[in-house]
Amino acid sequence: MNLKERVSAQIHLVNARKIEATSSSRSFITEMKGEYDMVYFKETCLGPKMNFIGCVPMGRMRIVVPMAGSLQLTQANECYSLLPGGSVAVASAYEIENSYLNHEIHFLEIDFQYGSSFAEAQLFNLNNRNVLQSLMDIDASTKLLIGKFDGRMDTTLSVELHAEIFTFILGGVFEVQNRLLQEREGLWLKGTSQIEFEGLAKEGIILFLVKCN
Repeated sequence: MNLKERVSAQIHLVNARKIEATSSSRSFITEMKGEYDMVYFKETCLGPKMNFIGCVPMGRMRIVVPMAGSLQLTQANECYSLLPGGSVAVASAYEIENSYLNHEIHFLEIDFQYGSSFAEAQLFNLNNRNVLQSLMDIDASTKLLIGKFDGRMDTTLSVELHAEIFTFILGGVFEVQNRLLQEREGLWLKGTSQIEFEGLAKEGIILFLVKCN
């Protein structure tokens, strides 16, 4: 770490997540408050043959990522069929359908402030291990990255010094900037240009949202 860096950090533990439940779904929400934005990581379990309706507020962007099972997402006149390894940016109102007869599906929604929303689907390949890749192409000032890492693999992510970094662990255990994070835990960071992290479990999956204001 550069001696001029003054790092701010906040850990978000898995047992501190908010829980929302309906007759058809259960959601677990991690809220990360930064200096300029409030970012939400919302994991939802949707029951068999059930639908989920969501709406993106003005001035926000939302990315939907399937985690277990395929999902059907409809918005306006567009319909997307996604498996784990895909993501879709949603605009305004949308509906997610679980077409399985006997199985839940799990998906993650990432919600953050953004000047304009757009609808687009994108694929990523987690078979490419030990490297971060784009989860969704947004713009030069907002990066959404994901990677699957083997245990004891040290990696460094370089960012702008003034950037805010929102980290979320999708699977496994990681050490990020000397802080231990379990599955479904998060970390907000600001004031560093080098993010050092290490996977401590086989096939751990980590996600970074990097925002330069």
